[in-house]
Amino acid sequence: MTLKTKFRVMIALSAVGLLAVAGLWIQSQHSSLLSEKRQKTKNLVEVPYSIVERQYQLETEGKISRIEAQRRAIETIRAMRYEGNNYFWINDQHPTMIMHPTKPTGGPNALAEVLPRIPDDFPVTIVAVQHMPPIFTRLLAEWLASRSSIPVEEGSAGVILLPGHAGSHPEISI
Repeated sequence: MTLKTKFRVMIALSAVGLLAVAGLWIQSQHSSLLSEKRQKTKNLVEVPYSIVERQYQLETEGKISRIEAQRRAIETIRAMRYEGNNYFWINDQHPTMIMHPTKPTGGPNALAEVLPRIPDDFPVTIVAVQHMPPIFTRLLAEWLASRSSIPVEEGSAGVILLPGHAGSHPEISI
């Protein structure tokens, strides 16, 4: 084997070694980032959960009513944000989904993009929250209904929310 060939083999082996080290480093970084993301998600869930748990404890001890416990928990969690303008999502035993687009001026268009994709047999009630005067929530509901396969109507106090329906509501604000 000539010196030139030995040099080429040595360079090739060095390149393969560097690629192997880089691959192991990338895999290690991926695992580390995934672990960090899992921990961050766990923390994001634990914080609002602990708030709800504390209010429930106060209710079961008889110190406050159920309505007061729910009001306090919702009020505290409503004020919470993470990573800038992201907010927490609360689900309860009732199949209702509250949609609140993060960009108020682009909300109606975002809703018009999402609602038509929801199937007729969707098992959850959807409440669209928009910051707008009450007259516009009726118009928004009519406009969304014309683009959606599920019924969309303006809600009002005392109206029972049905699964597979969507509504905008002038009295809800987040």
